[in-house]
Amino acid sequence: MRSDRGAAMVAGALAAWFVVTLLSQHPRRKTEWLRDLLPGGLIPDWRFFAPEPVQHDLVLVHRTVAANGDQTRWRVTTPVSDRSLLHLVWFPQRRMEKALHEIAGELLGQAATGTRTWTSHHTFGLCRDHVIRAARREPAGHHSIVIGVQFGLLRRPGEEMLLVSPFIPCTKETAR
Repeated sequence: MRSDRGAAMVAGALAAWFVVTLLSQHPRRKTEWLRDLLPGGLIPDWRFFAPEPVQHDLVLVHRTVAANGDQTRWRVTTPVSDRSLLHLVWFPQRRMEKALHEIAGELLGQAATGTRTWTSHHTFGLCRDHVIRAARREPAGHHSIVIGVQFGLLRRPGEEMLLVSPFIPCTKETAR
C-alpha cells in the first residue's frame, strides 16, 4: 500500500512538472512566472516556433552592366536549393541561404534607419563581393566585357524589390 502511494505521488509530481513545462512554452511568455517556481532550470525553455516567424523570403538578385551600357535582366544570385529527404538530417547548403537571409535583413534594417550610408555597412560589402563572384562565374553571353554589377533584395511572394544597390564598378580589386 505504501509503495502504491509513493508511486502515485511520483507520477503526480512528474505529471505536474510536464503540465507546467507545456504551459511555460506559450509563445507570448505570459506564463514566464511558472519557470520561477522551480529554481535551477528544472522547467526547460523550449521554443518550437520562432518569436517572429519568417513570412517571406528575401532573394538576392543581380544584373550586370556591359561596356556599351546594356544591362542584363535581374537574375537570382544564389538559387534556393531543392529539398530532399536527406535534408531532414544533413543540409549544409541551407547555411548559405540562412546566412544570406540574415545579412540581407541586417542590410535592410541599416538602409531603413538612415543613420549612416548603408553602402558603407559591412553587410553591403558582403553582398557586393558575393554578387561580383557570382557574376564572374556566369557565361559572358552577349556581354563580353562586364564593367559593373548592381544587386537588389527581392521579397517573395509578391516580387517586391525592397532595395537596389548603386552601380558597382567591377574591377579585379573590387571583390576580395
